[in-house]
Formats: sequence, C-alpha cells, structure tokens
Amino acid sequence: MKKLTTLAVIVTVFGLIIAVPGCGGGSGKSSKAGAGGGGSTGGGNTTGTGTGTGTGTGTGGPPSANVVKVNLGWAVGPNVEMSALEAHADKIRDANNGMYLATDGNMCLGDQVLADDSDGSGMDILIGGAGIGSVGTTYHGMGPKGWQIGLRNPIVIHVFLHEWGHAVFGRQNEEYYCKVCSMAMYNPYNNRHYCDANDCNAGDPCWENYILKRYAGWSHTGQDPGPAPECNIDIQDTP
Repeated sequence: MKKLTTLAVIVTVFGLIIAVPGCGGGSGKSSKAGAGGGGSTGGGNTTGTGTGTGTGTGTGGPPSANVVKVNLGWAVGPNVEMSALEAHADKIRDANNGMYLATDGNMCLGDQVLADDSDGSGMDILIGGAGIGSVGTTYHGMGPKGWQIGLRNPIVIHVFLHEWGHAVFGRQNEEYYCKVCSMAMYNPYNNRHYCDANDCNAGDPCWENYILKRYAGWSHTGQDPGPAPECNIDIQDTP
C-alpha cells in the first residue's frame, strides 16, 4: 500500500471514473496493499477485549452494549449471481470477526448493505476493479464517510484490516515489515492484530500512536474478546 501524492484518475469496474487532486486536506490520497515483495496487509492473532467506551470485558463473554458498530455499504460492480453475493456475505462475516478480534472487542460491523450492479457511488467498500491495485487500496476524500476502500475479489481479511487502519484509524504511513500486525504486507503475513508498544517491531505501534488517539476511551488488553456480535447483511441482488 504505497501512498500516492497524486491520484489522477481511478477507474474501477463499477464504472466509477473520479479525478482526484493531490494529498492536501485529506483528499486524493491513496494507499495500496500489495501482495508479495512489498504488498501490504496482515494481522496477528492476539487481541483482547474492550468495550466501545473503554470498560474492558476481560477474556470473553457477551459483547458490551457500547461496542462501536460500523454500518457499511459494499458494492460489487457487475451483476452477479445470488450465489456470488452470498459468498461475499460470508467474507463480510469473516471481516466482522477479524475486526472484533483486532480491536480487542471494541469495534465490529453493524448493518451492512451488499449490492451488485453498482457504480460504487454512496458505498464504502468496492469489491474488485482495475483501480484497486494488487490486493487493496484506500481512497481518501471519497465516499460518504470521506474515504472508500477497494478490495480485490475474493476479499482478503488481512487486507481489509490493513486498509481499515488507513481509512478509519488514520494511519497514513506504511508498516509493511511489522510482521505481527495487520499493517504488515499481506504476503507472507496474514494477521488479525494491530501492534502495540510491546510487540511492534517497526517502531510505530498502531494502538498507542493511532487507534487510541482516535478512540481514547477504548481499553486495550491484548486478550481475545471471544465471538464477535453478529452483523446484519442486506443482500440487494439486481435481477
């Protein structure tokens, strides 16, 4: 996921052609996840529990009512069969589990919309497409939340968490070689963990330097929070 100072035109299979200026003001910046020899994404399998407000939950048990639930729209460009959308929905459930684990139980997916035959407008996650790079890309200054994430098909959870670190936790630099972290390159790493000061081997820990600055009330324990709350997925299949 190299950061681009200028992203001129992004063309995806969604038929979305967007001219994007330089990096200033949080718009037009793109961070790409590569695969192998410099690709990005990955995440460890440690994590702990925390509630959305920083009241830790120990080593498991029922999720806190304060967990941050994120509602997202997922777009698949072409008109695909219902079976293909259901396969994407399974990957979204995997992404929910990975997010909950990597954030120590502080965040998970809430209500999700998955639609095919979409140009990507008004959506948060774009699945597939020529402008996504080798495995994933974050487009800053775009989409309803001020960013969009492009993921290859099929979705790789490590890549999703990597791009989430850029888009939501505000990490603009890369950390390809922190092998325990989801910000590491995807190949050979495949993690569901954001590093902290105790295990970061790249000198710039995600939790202290990024995540807790965005979510100061979160509790970071490094313990497995247990099963993630289920996310709701509304599959919108175009006939």
